[in-house]
Amino acid sequence: MEAIHKITIDMVKKGVSPRVYAMQYDTNARAVSVEMLSDGAPWNPPDDAVISLSYQKPDGKIGFYSKLEDDLNAVSVSGNQVTVTLAHQVLTVAGVVSAAIVAIKGNQRIAAFPFEIHVSKDPGAGNTKSDDYFNPSEGSASAVLYTPQALSHEAQAQAVKNIGA
Repeated sequence: MEAIHKITIDMVKKGVSPRVYAMQYDTNARAVSVEMLSDGAPWNPPDDAVISLSYQKPDGKIGFYSKLEDDLNAVSVSGNQVTVTLAHQVLTVAGVVSAAIVAIKGNQRIAAFPFEIHVSKDPGAGNTKSDDYFNPSEGSASAVLYTPQALSHEAQAQAVKNIGA
């Protein structure tokens, strides 16, 4: 299950930064396929270069990776097509993430002009209503089962007395 966003970046002509759209907290399910050009002609990264993604999130935190959290390769190269799977950490903060493809070979380093990843806030993240519950038998060990309870008239009166209301 992967959504692949296709963009083109020229290593010589900056132009307008391409935009990619993603949802906050998506994990290893979105990739960016970048057609690499040099002054309009295909640009193939050297076969023995290490290709990575560098990024800066809206909170100012930066990162650089070529492997995912589970140690799988995040980057694949086929000719002038570089495909990068967006790691979980890239999409943890809603807003605009600045990202760039970086090629390193020996003592040489070249970065493509940046593209933007527009991370939309996940509307359900961190917003659990008090009457929602999770069934512990279906997953998380840290799940909380909420069971509504009615207090007797005496218990209500004691609660009011306890808080001094």
